[in-house]
Amino acid sequence: MAERVSSHNDLIHPRYSGETDPDSDRIVRIPAFKRNVYVPSHGASAADLANFLWLLKFGGPEHWYERPDLAKLDQMTALDAVGCAPNELKALDNPRPLSLPVPQIWVSSALNTPTDDDIFDCMAGHSSDGDFAGACHECTDEKCEAIEKTSLVYILVISTFQANEYYSAKDSFSGNGKNIYKMVRCGRREAAAAAAFYAAGVNGWSVVFSCVMVEGETELRGNGVTVERVTDLWRLADRQQSGKKAKMIFY
Repeated sequence: MAERVSSHNDLIHPRYSGETDPDSDRIVRIPAFKRNVYVPSHGASAADLANFLWLLKFGGPEHWYERPDLAKLDQMTALDAVGCAPNELKALDNPRPLSLPVPQIWVSSALNTPTDDDIFDCMAGHSSDGDFAGACHECTDEKCEAIEKTSLVYILVISTFQANEYYSAKDSFSGNGKNIYKMVRCGRREAAAAAAFYAAGVNGWSVVFSCVMVEGETELRGNGVTVERVTDLWRLADRQQSGKKAKMIFY
C-alpha cells in the first residue's frame, strides 16, 4: 500500500548530510486529491542541468514552453554566446497542460537540503580531537547563519503533456505527445516543496528538475556568462562573498 501524505512536509523531508539511504524511491498517496505520486530522490548530474538550461536561460517564470528544436536552440545559444540578443523563446499562446494520472516529484538535493545542514569537513580546527569524525557544530552554525542571510531562489521545472486542441477537459490521456515545461521560482525551500506538492497533487504535473541560485545572479544570458556548480548549499553564501563572476548553482 502506498504511503499516505497530507502535506509537503510529509512528502519532502529535509535530509541532512551523513544520513543513509539517500536514493530511495517512493510511491505516495495524497488522499485529499485522490492522487498517487512517484517520488524519486536520486542525485542530479551536469547532464540534467544541461537538459533544462535552455529554459533557465531563455524562459520566464510561470509561462509554458515547448522545447525548441535543436537547430533553433543552437542558433539561440550561438547568438547569446557572442552577445547578440537571440530570438525570443515564445511561450505557448494556448497552453493546455494535461493532468497526469501518476505525476512525479523528483526530490533531489535542491529540494531536500536544509539551510542548517550538518558540516563534517571542518577546516577551522574547532575540534582538538584529530580522530573526531562527526559534524562540526561551530561550522554548521556559522554556515547556517550565512546562508540564512543570503537571498536564495529555488527554481522548479514543471512538466506535463500538451492536450489536443479539440479536447477541453483538464483530466485526460488525450495529449498531442509533446512535453511542455514551465518554471516556478520560490524564496525558500519550504515554499518550493509546497509548490511541488500542489503542482503534482492538485494539477497532476511533474517536477522534473530543481536547483538553487542566489537572487540577482539568476540571469544566465550574455557573452561570457558561465555557470558553476557548488557541491553544498552553504557554498552559495561563500561564493557570493568571494565575488566570483561565475553564476553559482546548487542542484
